[in-house]
Amino acid sequence: ISAEFDAPWFVIKNPENIGTDEEQLQEMFAKYCFAIDNDCFILFKDVFSPYLSASIFWGTQDIRQITQVLKINRSGSRRCQHTGKMGKCVIDGDTAYYTVFNKSPVTFTPFTLTKETEEESANWCMNRWMCVAKRENGQWRIVRFHTGSGPLNEAEIYD
Repeated sequence: ISAEFDAPWFVIKNPENIGTDEEQLQEMFAKYCFAIDNDCFILFKDVFSPYLSASIFWGTQDIRQITQVLKINRSGSRRCQHTGKMGKCVIDGDTAYYTVFNKSPVTFTPFTLTKETEEESANWCMNRWMCVAKRENGQWRIVRFHTGSGPLNEAEIYD
């Protein structure tokens, strides 16, 4: 894949079905995952608000800082394929409060995520994103998030 040419968001210009708000938020996280896994950081402009405040493992970052840190962290060979599962989601007008459970199979060799490799993988990294997103010009963008690792309580995903 040449992400700059083949990313679905570049290829499919006007999707017929944009989905529910929850589906749009889930797709926004998928876009983030694709961006970091394929070094296509230009997609961050569609994922993060210019006013982003992100509280992550190495402190609070704005959109420019988090992009730079992730570029440095992701440079070299690809190590992960990120996925996320939507947890609780509350939408109040043009503001959404939601949780995403991020699973990243950490590998140091080429890795292809399939149903079989997901089930077989014993080397998972798990973290929880608590997000606030705003709808700006008809598109959801994350304005604030906090991420941290810790044991996953499956009930959180389905509540």
